[in-house]
Amino acid sequence: MLEGRAAGAVETRFAFDGSAIIEGVFPYGERASFGADRFETFAPGAFADSVQSEADIHFVWQHDMGKPLASRAGGSLTLNDAGNALRFEARISADHMAIGFVKDAVAAMQTSLVKGLSPGFRVSSAKDQVVTREGNNVLRTIKRAELIELSAVTKGAYPYGQVQARNWTPEPSARSVHVLSRWRA
Repeated sequence: MLEGRAAGAVETRFAFDGSAIIEGVFPYGERASFGADRFETFAPGAFADSVQSEADIHFVWQHDMGKPLASRAGGSLTLNDAGNALRFEARISADHMAIGFVKDAVAAMQTSLVKGLSPGFRVSSAKDQVVTREGNNVLRTIKRAELIELSAVTKGAYPYGQVQARNWTPEPSARSVHVLSRWRA
């Protein structure tokens, strides 16, 4: 049985055994800004190969692979490429919730202090991306990328990528730009 708690626009679910369920979505087609004239977007299905593979992909805290929250190999991370977005569900056991950074991470997501979602990825070849000019702007469209990890982050470069608990709707007004973000390749 699950107990729900609402915290602003975020609803967190915990089982009575102390475990937690975190869900997130990373929509394709949304633009991220990496400076005044550089933008990046992902084509629909950009991570489909990774989702269909048996690669061990992690859900981590703030892009720190030393702070794992869930993983496919551990059976605690489920990924779904829904065509228009990459969706995931992370099940965090009560034992894992007893670890300090995990408890802090879940609390930060529960209180909406952290609700960004950022993919850690690798683009294997030039044919997997298209770079175009739109006036003075440069747009990189990633057609295919290897997904290494998904991170819960304080402020993600992709404004519609969000983590939270069950039963939520992305907030269009939550547009944020992380000025320290960089191109990933």
